[in-house]
Amino acid sequence: MTLAATNRGITPRARAPFSAHRMWIVARTDLRQLLRSKDYLLPMVGLGMVFFVVIPTALLLTLTRVDSSAMAAR
Repeated sequence: MTLAATNRGITPRARAPFSAHRMWIVARTDLRQLLRSKDYLLPMVGLGMVFFVVIPTALLLTLTRVDSSAMAAR
């Protein structure tokens, strides 16, 4: 609420107390909706595969194939 709004006699509304039950209802509903939508889920699975499977595997294979004496000479 801006200072100008409070000068005009407009009082801010009081907030309702926090409800963890309502928060879990909203979170559960949103997660269900996300899990059902393929246009969201497939790219997220693809990115997870790239960052947690493909890149680590490539790095590990590269590091195990590198000759340590050649790297030490640099």
